[in-house]
Amino acid sequence: MSRKYDIVCPVIENNQVAHNTFLMRLSAPEIASTARPGQFVMIHTSLEPGANPLLRRPFMIHRLTQGGDIYILYRRVGDGTGRMSGMKSGEKLKVLGPLGNGFDLGVAEETAYLVAGGVGLAPIWALAEKLKDRVSFMVFYGVQTANEVVDFISRSSGPVNQESLIITSEDGSVGTRGLVTGPLARALESRPAPVFACGPRPMMAAVASLAGEAGIKAQVSLEERMACGLGICLSCSAELADSTKTKPKYARVCQEGPVFNAEDVKW
Repeated sequence: MSRKYDIVCPVIENNQVAHNTFLMRLSAPEIASTARPGQFVMIHTSLEPGANPLLRRPFMIHRLTQGGDIYILYRRVGDGTGRMSGMKSGEKLKVLGPLGNGFDLGVAEETAYLVAGGVGLAPIWALAEKLKDRVSFMVFYGVQTANEVVDFISRSSGPVNQESLIITSEDGSVGTRGLVTGPLARALESRPAPVFACGPRPMMAAVASLAGEAGIKAQVSLEERMACGLGICLSCSAELADSTKTKPKYARVCQEGPVFNAEDVKW
């Protein structure tokens, strides 16, 4: 597991990239030097003692740069992310990380399928950057409606371009109408390949089912509420597939995860 750092990080830039969705760039050389795709950080949204919210919030690492910066893709949903969305260059946040276990890239073969639902795109982007020079991949990106699509998703300068991207929307306002698991199912039927996914739990449960039917491995990044990120509070425990009524089994998403083999999770 990577060494953890608890550091104060300056904000380099913080831009809105979709409806209620923002991309923050932080200077965090210690974290950037050791983090892997699929890991996360815990952020205090204020340096003031006792400020609301009191506890840190977990955020997946969206991108890592060789210059020592990390990117956080986040949605504005409450007091903490509301405060973050208004921050300007030069302001500072206290960041703990990198935390958790990331994706196992060793299972990626000649082809891989990357599946993102909404802001579940965050770790998928970092994964795509890591795989781009050695694996051919397709990214399946699902949203509810067009204004949720981040504005950098198909730029040629990134690891994902128009040829490697399939967008679906539930209301048909962008890309293909329907759920993201529809085109994934067709791809798996045509050419089975390992799957990496992050997004809403129902989406990942469907991904797990499709992977099981195709007889291939899938890794999923679980999103659970966290209070500490260090495995102490147990608030992020997820039930495992081999759990029973007489002998329940759980894993801490912040420690044993957030990335799990899909077949190991009780959906």
